[in-house]
Amino acid sequence: QYTIKQNNQAAEKWDANQSTDAGSKFDNATQNISEGQEVKLTDNTYSGNKAGYTEDLSNLAKSYAAHIENTEGNTKDQKITLQEFIRHELSKLPADATEQDKYNAQQLATITYNKVDLNQDGQADWKELAALMATYDSDSQGKLDGKFSYNEAEVWANNLCDTTSTVVSQKLQENYKKLFGGDSE
Repeated sequence: QYTIKQNNQAAEKWDANQSTDAGSKFDNATQNISEGQEVKLTDNTYSGNKAGYTEDLSNLAKSYAAHIENTEGNTKDQKITLQEFIRHELSKLPADATEQDKYNAQQLATITYNKVDLNQDGQADWKELAALMATYDSDSQGKLDGKFSYNEAEVWANNLCDTTSTVVSQKLQENYKKLFGGDSE
């Protein structure tokens, strides 16, 4: 498996009273996106305003991380472990999901998590989640505009779950650097 290591330390923790509203809304929107729709990461528009984009995406990623931890976490340590991420992804399955459906979802969640955890410290932090959101936001020219379409989501999701593809790992690294700086090993 292809991984990219970051020299960056894990992101600082989010506020203990972090609202989960935006994260929950994002989770629902991505779960229910269909052909012809798009998911807005923020309500703002960005015309070269990198600082505003980074701040808005950071706030969403913190809310999403808090949402995952509050709904699936076994502790309130402000770190998303692989097991928490798997439980979160399994919670999205219908009640009548088969054991094969659950197994497949667990495998996809593991592949996804291992790519998102850029520094491979066993904890997906909010900065790594922000890089994932920015990756979904990236069009073929790398433009970050605060939204992504169903078609873009489908392409990125397929690449994300492909164990032989390095496209997402490279884009995650690139977007992490765009948002937060940092050197790769």
